[in-house]
Amino acid sequence: MGKYPGLMLRGSVFYYRKRVPEDVRNRITSNPERWGRLSVNPGAPFHEWRELLHEDGTARELIMRSLRTGDRREAERRYLKTAHDVAHVLDAILSRMSAEEPKATDDDLRALALQYFGRRQTAIDDALEALGADHETMVSNWRDDLIELTNGNPLSEAPFLSLAESTLEKAGYIGDPNAAFILGGYLRRAEKSALERRVFGVLPPDETDTMFVGSAGRLSHPEPARPSETNPRRLVSLRDVHTLYKAKKQQNARSSKTINGYDYIWSLIEDCFDVSKPMSAVTRDETARFEQVLRRLPPNWRKKPDLARLSAPQASAEAARLGLKPIAANTLYGYLSDLAAFFRWAEKEDYVGKSVAHGLAEKPTGPRRPGRLEFAPHDLLKVFGSQYRQLARKNGAAKPPPISGELPDDPRYWVPLVSLFTGLRLGEICQLTRKEVTKIGGIPCIVTMWDVWDETEYSDREEEEIVRSQKTEAALRAIPIVDELIRLGFWEFAQRLPEGSSRRLFPSLKPDRHGYIAAPVSRWFSRYRKKAGVTDSRKVFHSLRHTFRSAMRRAEVSHDVAVKIGGWSAKGLGDHYGTDNLVKLSREQLNRIEYDGLDLSHLYPAVRVPK
Repeated sequence: MGKYPGLMLRGSVFYYRKRVPEDVRNRITSNPERWGRLSVNPGAPFHEWRELLHEDGTARELIMRSLRTGDRREAERRYLKTAHDVAHVLDAILSRMSAEEPKATDDDLRALALQYFGRRQTAIDDALEALGADHETMVSNWRDDLIELTNGNPLSEAPFLSLAESTLEKAGYIGDPNAAFILGGYLRRAEKSALERRVFGVLPPDETDTMFVGSAGRLSHPEPARPSETNPRRLVSLRDVHTLYKAKKQQNARSSKTINGYDYIWSLIEDCFDVSKPMSAVTRDETARFEQVLRRLPPNWRKKPDLARLSAPQASAEAARLGLKPIAANTLYGYLSDLAAFFRWAEKEDYVGKSVAHGLAEKPTGPRRPGRLEFAPHDLLKVFGSQYRQLARKNGAAKPPPISGELPDDPRYWVPLVSLFTGLRLGEICQLTRKEVTKIGGIPCIVTMWDVWDETEYSDREEEEIVRSQKTEAALRAIPIVDELIRLGFWEFAQRLPEGSSRRLFPSLKPDRHGYIAAPVSRWFSRYRKKAGVTDSRKVFHSLRHTFRSAMRRAEVSHDVAVKIGGWSAKGLGDHYGTDNLVKLSREQLNRIEYDGLDLSHLYPAVRVPK
């Protein structure tokens, strides 16, 4: 299970196994009472993870999650999501257990009472709709209960105080007698309002308590309210609405990167909003404060030692104090657009009356920052210079020099070279199999589908996702391996595996926790090109594709060949030329490609003849 650590087959079902990090275990065992408040009771933030603590006070070392399938392919797909979800929860546990224990504010208490009000309305309506319900007796009993609540009978207050204490405990708040006393009063008022709706049909004219009127809607007509006229959706918490929103997006086959983006935005929302209160109770002021927090956050702030343990609002304030550069305007626009999309969906689904995130996201104006640039000739000399063979491998600088004439096998060595002479994407090259490196009409080729003329600016991870998700037999085409790549030994390197094998050329690359196999090469190239002297942030791995495209133009590669190599549309070209003739024509023209002043002879292995 090397590519999927922790994936195991037990009987006929696959499981995901994860060792609980030591720092998480230490946090839980150092404060078991607090962990109990956060996990033991239904509705607590980490209720589903309550089993992490044994009864003897020690923390479990392993997490086991059934993937509920015996199919290996489906298990691998579910593995990636489960691994991400578990990692997210472990981070949340560590953050919550490391932070100061929260005390319930008045807004928190009102939100808890509002949730109780919604549950009571639903319970009352369900009781009336039950088969054989005696409506007259029920209303009479509720009328007696109202009399007790209105007269202030001390005996009627005790149950609400007890309910308040348990409610606070389930919500994970620190024990506070004063908060329990206040919440008990709010719960009592909630019960009174819920009963008045049913007994009187409308709230009495002299009613001064408006705490629960707005959530259910004051009835302006004299007719009694019907159960169907209440709107329980307006009482659904922000947390639960987002869970439904994310599930909907996953059903629509959103990419894992997009889903990860939702998770990141949600982590910011959790830091900035009270997610346990109804989403309909979120105000415009709160979303405006959220915008101000994001506007001051620096890039990758959770990786900065000064900010890593802070919540988003705390990190935002500290970043401003330290004078750190905030996220780019386009990044801010993307985050706020995601928030606005979430609220638009909630409005459409009637969880909120009106979106309070509309208009927060303003698309940046003014001159756009130039996108990725191609590598200039002097850049290529730096990248593929005399030290390339030594450094283009894992921990290259720390290893002894490679044996002279030895054929390299590290993907860090081959991937940039292959891209320079084919224009292929990072993710495409990293996932190449032996059967995709083959001969057509006697000419060594790489069989692929990529559009190297594509102007869309994808991140390396987005490119990698597209590689496997969009590859189809109808789009396959052959890119001849030019003579320079053969002289460098790439064809011989590929022949180490049997012809037609589905094994990858670079088996050392393993998916990261998000499932991206190219991540190690991407990170390495970013560090390497800076050390080599190419410091312009607009010159990245993707720039090799732009460099190859310009080289095709300089070499006057014909339109037909460029279209075939680029993958714009293969329709009719193979029929017009014949596949073998088109590959031959492509090879002749691509071999005209040159990079001014770039001599790679120092990378040639011992003289070899292609088989």
